[in-house]
Order: sequence, then structure tokens, then C-alpha cells
Amino acid sequence: MKIADIGIYQGKVDWEKARQELELVIFRTSCGDKKDSKYIYNATNCKLPFGVYHYFKAGTKEEAEKEANFFYATATQQKLEPLFFCLDIEYKTQTSKTTKIVCETALKTLKSLGVKKVGLYIGQSRYPYIKDIKDDFDFIWIPRYGKNTGIVNEAYKPKFICDMWQYTSKGRINGIKGNVDLNKLCGDKTLEWYLNPELKVEKPLKRSFFYLGRRTLRENNQGQDVKELQLVLNEIGYNCGKADGKFGAKTKMALKAYQKDNDLTADGICGKQTIQKLIG
Repeated sequence: MKIADIGIYQGKVDWEKARQELELVIFRTSCGDKKDSKYIYNATNCKLPFGVYHYFKAGTKEEAEKEANFFYATATQQKLEPLFFCLDIEYKTQTSKTTKIVCETALKTLKSLGVKKVGLYIGQSRYPYIKDIKDDFDFIWIPRYGKNTGIVNEAYKPKFICDMWQYTSKGRINGIKGNVDLNKLCGDKTLEWYLNPELKVEKPLKRSFFYLGRRTLRENNQGQDVKELQLVLNEIGYNCGKADGKFGAKTKMALKAYQKDNDLTADGICGKQTIQKLIG
């Protein structure tokens, strides 16, 4: 089963066929100040759980608030009840200076309107602009296609930790003519989390390791896999300090303590056996 995001560019969908391949769909409701002409048809005929997204053109706080209100009004017309709302941030007005305030304002506006779950769709080039507020969103959705063959290629996972990965823009779904964006879940949030607006993730019982395990880690290494190591060590009581993705002396000490307590070679190097123990 697949997760697709669908809008006007997919034309008129044959939902009798398409729903047989889908477990969740995310509809484009609007772009800037324009409604997506296929949203009402799709939302009322899909007979599937669905969320919604809006392509923001805002470059200022005032424009972001206006678009967020328009997004909400469009998404909930005819008493429709999307499971979640998502900001699509990829327009030219969203720069290193404007992206953060646009995202903050739109998020605050949607939450004030009663939206339970708000996500953020953002490319890797803009991700650094929102690193200070990313945790304010309920989920992060990142596109990264690689060779874009229409199928999942694990070698092209996003460089940043996220909850949903748009892995192709050339997917195929029976009942839809042409290409479709396809996605997969890649974080701690299960499909059930997306299907239930009231379900929260307070503290995962088991962390999903997105990068940890791709290489042996040692002091002076840096990267997302180091950050994952730090996060899980902190969670299980071995204090690394701030999870900043930098393998320093404090991370080494915490890792050695973990290794000693778990009958591993206490060398402060996160190799195959240590990784297997952590993940297992």
C-alpha cells in the first residue's frame, strides 16, 4: 500500500481503482490565494483517510497569516475534516531571511483555528532556515528523489531526520493518468498516528534509526548518525549533553559507560556490536 500526495496535476482520479493501492492520501487544497479545483472532488470521492497541504507563496508575516486562514477555510469547506494540515514551503519568496517567520506565523495561525496536527514540507536546501523551530511542528516531510525512478531507493534518504520522505515524483497509481508523488514513513510516528488527530507521541518506546549503523563512529566524527547516537544514549540514561551531532569527549564517556554496563568492549567506539545492542 502507498501514500500519495495528489492535486490538480493528476487530473480526474478514478477513485474506484486508485483507493485499492492507497492507505493514506495528502491532497493539495490551494496555492497562494487560489483553490485547487480538484480538491473537493478528490476529498469527497476518495473514501480514504486524508490530510491536506497548501503551497505557500507568502514571504512576510502578514501574507503567511492570510494564506494560513485561506488554507484552513478551503480545506474545511463543505464540512470536510482533514486529519492533518501541512505547509508546503518551496516558493522563491521563502529565503534564508523570511522562511522562519512565514513558518512560525502559519503554524501559530492554524493552531489557533483548532488544527490538531500541523506538518511542514520543506526541501533540504531550506531545512537549515527552520532548524530552530522544526520541533514546533508535529511532523517534518522532506522530498529527495535521487535518480527518481518511481521506486524507493534507500541510498537517497533525506540528509536530515524527518517523519515522512517523498521519494519520487514519478510514481504510478492505477486510476491516475501520469506521474504521482509517492511517500513513505521514516520516523517514530506510525500510520496510526497520522490517522488519529488525537494521538500523540509523548516518548517513543523504540526509536527509529534513520542514519545510525551506516558507519563506525568514533571521537571527532560529525553527522546525523552521531546525533541519533547521542539522542538514544540520553534517552536511556547515559548523558551526552546536547545532541549536536558532534562526537566529543562527553559522548565518548557516555558511550564507554553504556558499553561497560552491557558487557561490550568499553573503547568509546560505536562499532557493529555496539550498534546492534543499541538498536536491538
